[in-house]
Amino acid sequence: MADAPEWQQMKVASAGQEGLHMRHVVLTPDAPFRFTHGQYVQLRREDGDKPGFFAIASAPHQDREIEFLVKEGSGVAGALYEAAPGDVFQVGPAQGPGFPREHLLGKNVVLIGVGSGMAPLRSVLLSILDDRAAFGERVMLVYGARTPFHIPFRPEIARWRAQVEVYKAMSQPGDTDWSGYTGYVQHILEDVDIPRENTIACVCGMSHMVDAVKERLAALGIAEDDVYLNF
Repeated sequence: MADAPEWQQMKVASAGQEGLHMRHVVLTPDAPFRFTHGQYVQLRREDGDKPGFFAIASAPHQDREIEFLVKEGSGVAGALYEAAPGDVFQVGPAQGPGFPREHLLGKNVVLIGVGSGMAPLRSVLLSILDDRAAFGERVMLVYGARTPFHIPFRPEIARWRAQVEVYKAMSQPGDTDWSGYTGYVQHILEDVDIPRENTIACVCGMSHMVDAVKERLAALGIAEDDVYLNF
């Protein structure tokens, strides 16, 4: 039987809307919280609650504030979504393989995700931008959302464009003024110039999307061993 996680209390420092039905929540630990980008934690409101799993959206070097991108929901997700500064949550240790930094150094990096899957991808991006010269010539973000109003971290994405190639696809843009890619991320990969050499892909999303993305990347010559998942 696996050991129970060691819980620590963290206070909500800030919380704000990030696109429709998602919120950016920042928690402060009492001591530096160690993790690698792409990892996730269990989180609950208090003892006895059923915990939820949440990917960390901040970079590992920012270990005195732990950030999350929370989708509206029930249970602990709903509690975190509705959280206000000063609220207290219990957080377990970082889990999962993440996207190990040492495997990305010197490589072209392609980050592919949808919805709240932006959280672990943002963690990677913030780390890359902190030391951009340590990575390959090309860093790409390929991100999908339902509509432009569902995109989180829009001001940040605008700043990332100075050093990162950004490709966005809307699956249901409706009557918005969206003029970019329409469809699902796995489909627009056919039109995105992804480098075939010296490339690592980090992917976060639903299982069918991940499978389709891996199939497309394999067709481009990117081996399955070079496609990393955070779960």
